[in-house]
Amino acid sequence: MCTVKSFVYFMTIGRNLAEGQKATQSSRYKEGYASKAVDGNTFVDDLAHITCAHTEDGNYTSPEWWSVDLGNSYPITDIKIYNRKRSST
Repeated sequence: MCTVKSFVYFMTIGRNLAEGQKATQSSRYKEGYASKAVDGNTFVDDLAHITCAHTEDGNYTSPEWWSVDLGNSYPITDIKIYNRKRSST
């Protein structure tokens, strides 16, 4: 997962509630820290650029997870998840 955006709309102004908030995940692969998914960077490329959160379970027996603490309760109206793109090279 490269970026998560959670939006709440008051009148017609949207605000990304996830950006900059505390994120956690079950494990980490290379430099794929949980915080990468809430840093606001939507440039999603392959792992060579390390712009994405990335979990790893060596034996694939337990479910992987990622979460973000929004700091309060909000009526979420829209969630956008940006996945990484594979390089064609």
